[in-house]
Amino acid sequence: MDLLPLYSAFFGALAGQVFSHIFTKRRDRQKEALETYQKFIYPSLNDVMLYYETETHFRKGHDVERTIDSEVLTEEIAKNIIYGNSKLMNAIFNYNSSITFFDGRGYSKDVNMLSMYFWFLDFAIQTFKKVGKIEKEIVKNIKLTQKMYGFWVILADIFGLEISIEIMKYSWMLKDSYFNRYSIRKIKSLMAKSSYNSPDIKDFIFEMKFSFENDLKYDDSLPNYIIEYLDNYLKN
Repeated sequence: MDLLPLYSAFFGALAGQVFSHIFTKRRDRQKEALETYQKFIYPSLNDVMLYYETETHFRKGHDVERTIDSEVLTEEIAKNIIYGNSKLMNAIFNYNSSITFFDGRGYSKDVNMLSMYFWFLDFAIQTFKKVGKIEKEIVKNIKLTQKMYGFWVILADIFGLEISIEIMKYSWMLKDSYFNRYSIRKIKSLMAKSSYNSPDIKDFIFEMKFSFENDLKYDDSLPNYIIEYLDNYLKN
């Protein structure tokens, strides 16, 4: 008896079930990601992006006509955290902890708020990958803003929010090659350092100071106090 047709039919049916299962799972993931985008990412994404732009704008107070209420934005993200991943949940927990307990420095709340926005954008990018059909330019802009938030978190943890804003206001003067040295993965590693007096953080500040002094994109004068902030940290 020739069993080849029987085997072919069996394996053909099995393969059909496997592929059907894979496609069903893929559709389910896309559907879930789309719901996450609509109910969690979309309502806050624009304001998270704008918060960075408005707070660190070079001419804030002159050209910025709208500001983002960070407390309202943070509450909006926190109330729908069920859609988030573990990194974002941990960032929100750290923020809530910092507004509950005083840590002695007085600005952990600000650092943890910025960190939460960093991880929100990280999660947004992951969600977009699952949804598909998102314009590359949009994802590129989100990744760039996420990177800038990462820089801001590191500086805020060292200098506090106000000084970190002053430094970030002049980041537009730096060449793209400076920012290209730092991948999102490397920035995450720097943010995770338990001690911000670590050699890696010292190197980060040294490279920023060097770039401000020697590797500017524009010839506009840089205020001396920006270099002094960085230099004083390196001397400690």
